[in-house]
Amino acid sequence: MILRSFVLMLGLVLLGATSQPARDLPPTYACVRVDGEINIDGTLDDAAWKGATWTEDFIDIVGSSGKQPPTLRTRAKLAWDDQNFYVAAELNEQRIAATIQERDEQLYREQAFEVFIDPDGDTRDYLELQINPLSTICDLSMDKPYREKGKANVRFDLAGLRSAVRVNGTVNDPADVDEGWTVELAIPW
Repeated sequence: MILRSFVLMLGLVLLGATSQPARDLPPTYACVRVDGEINIDGTLDDAAWKGATWTEDFIDIVGSSGKQPPTLRTRAKLAWDDQNFYVAAELNEQRIAATIQERDEQLYREQAFEVFIDPDGDTRDYLELQINPLSTICDLSMDKPYREKGKANVRFDLAGLRSAVRVNGTVNDPADVDEGWTVELAIPW
């Protein structure tokens, strides 16, 4: 089984998927303001999501130069209101698998959706959120990237974070073919 992580990096005003190497500018995304709170249930059927467009399909985090595009689609929608920043993701997956059930464990080692929030875009002092198909959360802060020997502060807990996952298939059942899973996050300002 190939383990994949899907990553979304968010800036303050213009937001883009980290699908390009650091030397290339990432695609930009206009995050819409919504009226009324989004119901965080993993279904992505709230009226507020209809006003948000999908990001481009995600590609490998280190870039796509010379690589085939992923065969399965992952994409996201972003929105905000006075209380929260919202992230919705749709991850197509034929074999949904996850085992980690304890908060703040290393979810990147299995299927997980990851969000990096770096308001000033300097790759310093940023927030990392991960969620797997079992709805397990890992939230941590980083002083700098791992590749620069950054230290993860897993004692950090994002107060008020709400999340939900909806699986369209069966987690950890190799006998069936799954369709995918969706994620909703409400990240308080």
